[in-house]
Amino acid sequence: MADRGAIKDDPSTLTGITGSVATFTPSMSDDERQGVQPLAATSSAGGDFVATFTLRGRVVRIAFIPGSSPPTGDYTAYFTASTGSRWPASGTYTIDYTQTHTIDLPNDMIVFGTLTMTLAGMGDTKDVKVEIAVTQEITPTDLPGSGPVDVQSFTSSGAATWTKPTSWTPSTVCVICIGGGGGGGGGGSAAAAAIKMGGSGGGGGAYNERTFRAGDLSATESVNVGASGTRGSGGVAAGAAGSNGTAGGNSTFGTTVRVFAGGGGGGLGGAVAGTAGSGGSGGGTAAAGAAGATTAQAGGGPGASTVTAVGGTGGASSITAAGGYAEYGGAAGGGHNATPSSITGNGGSSLRGGGGGGCGASTTAVPAVIAATAGGGSNTITSGQGGALGGSTPPVAGTAGSNGHSAISGTGGGGGGSSTAADTSGANGGDGGQPGGGGGGGGGGNTTGSNTGGAGGAGGIGAVYVFSW
Repeated sequence: MADRGAIKDDPSTLTGITGSVATFTPSMSDDERQGVQPLAATSSAGGDFVATFTLRGRVVRIAFIPGSSPPTGDYTAYFTASTGSRWPASGTYTIDYTQTHTIDLPNDMIVFGTLTMTLAGMGDTKDVKVEIAVTQEITPTDLPGSGPVDVQSFTSSGAATWTKPTSWTPSTVCVICIGGGGGGGGGGSAAAAAIKMGGSGGGGGAYNERTFRAGDLSATESVNVGASGTRGSGGVAAGAAGSNGTAGGNSTFGTTVRVFAGGGGGGLGGAVAGTAGSGGSGGGTAAAGAAGATTAQAGGGPGASTVTAVGGTGGASSITAAGGYAEYGGAAGGGHNATPSSITGNGGSSLRGGGGGGCGASTTAVPAVIAATAGGGSNTITSGQGGALGGSTPPVAGTAGSNGHSAISGTGGGGGGSSTAADTSGANGGDGGQPGGGGGGGGGGNTTGSNTGGAGGAGGIGAVYVFSW
């Protein structure tokens, strides 16, 4: 019979022995124990026996048989497996000393390395016979987390191809897609004592994750990484509105699309009149987010969007509150009301999707500055946890959002600052973090000549991550 269990057969080679050990004629058949040498374990003067086995196998049964001088009361068996094994958390058993006592383990108990056995409370120099049944030899790929893992990361925008590993046969493939973030709108530009609105923030890209049986996927599958939404430019002369940011691209996996993550909508450019402006709404796992407008906009599907979206639905934008938050959808960018008596919107946040960009600073006809707002975060639903807002007088650019990774998306960029001083350009909004953060809106500019409103921040590029094991 081949030795499939791979325990050391020679008891003299065991390590860490307290007490003494010898061999005995096994009671299990070869098919039951499959190459494991049974041991006659005699306790030390302290009543314990300890030995460490080298083992690579799936352990299903351990039997304790009374020896020639058996214990006179129940004793305890402790087992500790080496790191990387799969073994019961307690590993502690009370053994009936009067008869053969068998422990039947679940079929997924695997030791890869060493198994230390302690028999405690046997009594001085008492003996028992121990047999360990191993059903098959195993390799590292039988252990969770220790077999081959293939990771293919796609973080540059555009088309690409995923190839299934061929050097080994994976059983499972997990795909994560994150849509691109929308660009922030540019700030409007007007004379010092006039209204000029800051640009609204871009929406965050959605986060979508699915797990497949490897056999259900083709040898190659198409990948597309959503592009970043481009920044809106600031107004270039007195009385010029800022331009809108553009939407982030959708990220997809599958030649026939199997995983979809919508890009965030672009932020609305800042007006030079008392006009409300919403941020781009968040992308969803079934549809992209909507562009900012003079009214609130719904986030990308599949569900009915609100400012408290759940599931894969993107956060809705607002002109009276912070950008909507989301769970797997992207969050909405910050917007402003029509007065502008206040800029109401930090960028919204999402638990997994990209954060929305903050709104750029505006000025009133008084003139007075209405401060910019911060970008939204990821891994939170509290708004304004992304890039910091830019200060005003003098105008300061919004801070870029922080980058994420396969577990969380990028955060939104902060809105750019403004000023009441004549001939002063508005500051730029911060770029959205990668992957999927929305860009911040640009601040309004005070101009009579060549100065401009601030440009919006660019959205973060999307990403696709594919894990095979």
